[in-house]
Amino acid sequence: MKRTLYWGLAILILLLITAGVFLLTQRNTDTKPNVVFEPPSDKVIQQIRDGIAERNAQDVVKPPPPGKTFEGGGHWHGDVWHDAPHTPSDLQPIPSVDGPVKANADSMSDPSTKLTHWLRQYKKWAREYEKAHDEWVKAVEASNNYLKGKWTPEYLTNLSDTEKEQVAAKILELHEACLTANNKLDVLSKERLSFK
Repeated sequence: MKRTLYWGLAILILLLITAGVFLLTQRNTDTKPNVVFEPPSDKVIQQIRDGIAERNAQDVVKPPPPGKTFEGGGHWHGDVWHDAPHTPSDLQPIPSVDGPVKANADSMSDPSTKLTHWLRQYKKWAREYEKAHDEWVKAVEASNNYLKGKWTPEYLTNLSDTEKEQVAAKILELHEACLTANNKLDVLSKERLSFK
């Protein structure tokens, strides 16, 4: 019995040695190995350095003209120097967008007027939708808070008939509030604002 065990181990060792020799001789050593990363060439490095130097040259702040300083709000507009900062009176007033839209056929052909009108309609719709969504969230939270925890079959069987009717009426009331708020959301969701 020991003899067959030794012969089996010897054959196994010979097979492993043969497989190792076969694998080592089959390796292709004539080709150059694959390079995962090659460092950038000197030309590429120089191009990167030139680009950085060019960007840095553009970022240099233009000095003020002789006898002038940046203190007190002095600044450049292109090639023109301004000694003082702009005051609110220099700025153009922004027209108010509050109030009713007064549009006629001629003014509605102007794209900016059309866009302003559409934006007002959208803001109004968004406020209504947000209000309806808040109502829905409150209704669902009220319903969930009322139904939380204690409504087990054992608890309900111990209630009197009038208490059961009151619980059912309260649940229906909360359910109706959820449905009403959800219907408002559905109506507002189906309203489509078209930009025509």
